[in-house]
Amino acid sequence: MKIAEKRGQYRKQINVHLADIEKAVDALTYSRDKCRTIDQLNENDLEVMESFEALAARFARASDLLTQKVLKSLFIILQEEAPTLIDRVNFLAKLNIIPSADTLLNIQEIRNQIAHEYVTDDIKSLYQDIIDYTPGLIETIHHLKNFIQKL
Repeated sequence: MKIAEKRGQYRKQINVHLADIEKAVDALTYSRDKCRTIDQLNENDLEVMESFEALAARFARASDLLTQKVLKSLFIILQEEAPTLIDRVNFLAKLNIIPSADTLLNIQEIRNQIAHEYVTDDIKSLYQDIIDYTPGLIETIHHLKNFIQKL
């Protein structure tokens, strides 16, 4: 297979990832807006907990799509060597492709807390972090999407 054909396939794949991430952002935004209207997180209220758990799952999914699909595909297309997430994030921030390396690294840390249930004592704080960092996640996704479309 020729290099141009391979690059074309990677471009098609990244467009699929971008479509998936847009759907994930829509679902995440819906959950964030719903949870922001809830006055108090009552861990005994199953309906409230279900809403917050959906928010957490959607945040983790959008984060995973960004870091595991979009960024990996982008670095293949760019033919840049960045073996770790920190390397990728710092590279993108240095080129002003994303607004903040720290924000994306914090998003990844929150995602890890969700996935591995590190936070059980202070669940309210975790959900507040998710609500607080959702705009940064969405902004980062939009910056990357704009950059990719210009390639």
